[in-house]
Amino acid sequence: MRNQTRLLILLAAGTIAADTGLVGQWDFEEPLSPLAPTAGRSLGIVGSATPIAGPSPSDKAVLLAKGTILSIPHGMPVPVNSYSILLDLRIPSDGSWRSLFQTNSRNTDDADCFVKPDGSVGVMATGYSSPAIFAGKWHRLVVTVDNETSYRLYLDGRRILEGTPQPLGGRLTLTDTLLLFADDDGETDEIHLARVTLHSRALDSSEVAALGELDPATTAFSAGPWLQAVSDTSISVLWETNTSQPGWVEYGTTSALGSRGQAELVKISPQTNVQRARLGGLTPATAYRYRIASGSARSPVQEFRTAPSSTSARIRLGIWGDSHNLHPAKEMFAYMVDSLKVDFAVTTGDISNNGNDLLDLRATFLPLALQSIGSRVPFFAALGNHDVGSYSSPRIRGYLDQPQAINSDPTGLAGSYVAPYGPVAIVALDWNRLDTDIPGWLDRQLKSEFLQNFPFVFVFVHRAPYYERWQAAGEDATLRTNYPPVVEANRVQASFSGHMHGYERGFKNGTFYCTTGGSSYLDVSEPIGTDYPFITVGAFEAKPANFGLVNEFMTVDVDGARAIARMHAFDGSGQFLGILDSFEMQPRSLSLARPARSMDVRIQLQGRKLRAFPRSGQQEPFRLRLLDTRGRIALPWATGTREISLDLDGLTSGCYIVQVGGPSVEHQQSLCLP
Repeated sequence: MRNQTRLLILLAAGTIAADTGLVGQWDFEEPLSPLAPTAGRSLGIVGSATPIAGPSPSDKAVLLAKGTILSIPHGMPVPVNSYSILLDLRIPSDGSWRSLFQTNSRNTDDADCFVKPDGSVGVMATGYSSPAIFAGKWHRLVVTVDNETSYRLYLDGRRILEGTPQPLGGRLTLTDTLLLFADDDGETDEIHLARVTLHSRALDSSEVAALGELDPATTAFSAGPWLQAVSDTSISVLWETNTSQPGWVEYGTTSALGSRGQAELVKISPQTNVQRARLGGLTPATAYRYRIASGSARSPVQEFRTAPSSTSARIRLGIWGDSHNLHPAKEMFAYMVDSLKVDFAVTTGDISNNGNDLLDLRATFLPLALQSIGSRVPFFAALGNHDVGSYSSPRIRGYLDQPQAINSDPTGLAGSYVAPYGPVAIVALDWNRLDTDIPGWLDRQLKSEFLQNFPFVFVFVHRAPYYERWQAAGEDATLRTNYPPVVEANRVQASFSGHMHGYERGFKNGTFYCTTGGSSYLDVSEPIGTDYPFITVGAFEAKPANFGLVNEFMTVDVDGARAIARMHAFDGSGQFLGILDSFEMQPRSLSLARPARSMDVRIQLQGRKLRAFPRSGQQEPFRLRLLDTRGRIALPWATGTREISLDLDGLTSGCYIVQVGGPSVEHQQSLCLP
């Protein structure tokens, strides 16, 4: 399509210039002279421009290395206070600042438009857009400037920022030369460029629309790739495309790649498909290089790693929930994958505002769940009410691929499922199947011979059985009745949930209940219900988490001996505040058989002395110990027959977990010391 546009410009450049105020156009189509103009003057360059493939098989582009600057001696009478710039560009990866243009021809101050590390566009003086530029995707960005009147950004034909206009003669006024990708202190990085046009006035929205977008019929990759359904021998690679041309994945353990996996199309809308390639026969705990392909188009080479098969392997998983807004989630997720380097992630759901609305999915779900996390590490999802509730076939499911082997849905498309990863078995419950999967399917899986092989089992369900904040509206009576007995009886170490936008944690009958829904706006105004004594961090506690009102995500570090969960807190701008809470979990018994509870033990707290004795007067050996609410031993096992007494004088005030064990008794409960 671009070659046809170029021909029209050459045949009728005067008419087009009159229509849009075209000053110059550069398409980078000539391999021997890639900076030659299609219309207007030649570009100047400091640095290097390497020819590469463009947005479609018939197009060409240039790769501008970090620090490369293009200069446009535009020839317009100066000063220039009204103009428009079009850039067809691709950033190969996010995570760094990239200058787009600089109006100071000497480049002695800060640039005037950036792509931020999270993909937002703008500068502080004008404001930044919310919708993000996707790494690895070709975009058409149009900037229109009319100083004192307007400043607007358009991405792929849609206005993404109504910014703050700048004064006449201010920082956005052009002198004789416009610089592209220049910044005085080096906030630049590699960028791919397929077209530049400069116009002598601020185009209106209809004129921007008339400029068109990158040809959707020939755009092989419109978003992605991202990773799903990882196991020790398989993984799924998905990407979005505006074409129905089948694609594939090239992959291997070396730069030669060498293997190929064909993709299948998943229809999202009449114009949008997701391509899904399921790769099998892989080696456990192994790094693979891969790229997606369609026709003659190839993505940059990226990397994935398969799960370990050993149940004693060391792993780190990330957990997040309720990422409705771009910020501070963008900054938080960058910290999760770049600084903490999680092996994989799990979400407790509500990773969209409306899982059936394609525009909404593009605004939050794609830049956050898919781009910020899924493009870097695979993730599993326990979908929530905003994702799939009340929708018969929500579009969001087409962007995900969940494990098929153990799934409550025979088609594998909409069910709860089990996902093993090294020493951990992940059990993810689907919002639309809670009534059918609890307790039946869930109880059967937790008792299964397969799950008995895992030292740690974590269950993820979007709605928690217990809340303090937002208790009346957030809790569901059926879930509160049916769910805890199943996870507690089957020795699930932790249940992770979201739905409430904040953080809470407690411990009951051997299971930690943790609400981690702090990835976006917080439930500051939600009322607090009746206190559950076993919820020791949250709405009633100022420390450590500001009554649970903190932006956060979690990590869990696991090996065969223990698992440590940590809550990483952030302020509303995405600045890291530290680890505000943590708790430790011990491996579950590899046998799920529980002792018959024929002996009933009574627990009494008398001042600072804890007494335990059989109610029936039985004389049978049993033992007693205390853990703190992080799962660490506060007082070791003490053994007795008629009675055990523990002196608590050395313990600080707060809540503890009492554990009783014996041949015919197993009991746990919380207590709090004044």
